[in-house]
Amino acid sequence: YAPVFRLALARLPESRAIRSTYREHEREAFAIYRRFLELGAAAGRVATGDVTTQSMVLMVLTQGLNNPNLFRRRADDPVLRSLAGTLHALLLPRS
Repeated sequence: YAPVFRLALARLPESRAIRSTYREHEREAFAIYRRFLELGAAAGRVATGDVTTQSMVLMVLTQGLNNPNLFRRRADDPVLRSLAGTLHALLLPRS
């Protein structure tokens, strides 16, 4: 739920528990992205390269997708198509 998430982020400096939980979840998400990219690269389905950098870029980009401006858009919406194209270009294997 985006408003709750934004409120938690705003209180991040004040709460050790929130910081700890946030960092734990961020590490878990990073590991998931890393594994996704490693498997995708091994299968020739995503770009190879610096997996640590690619994982961080992918995590930052997708965290931004939790944006109210994206909610309730249809799959063929130009904004969603553009975002999908950006992610595709990021992950596309290079020949």
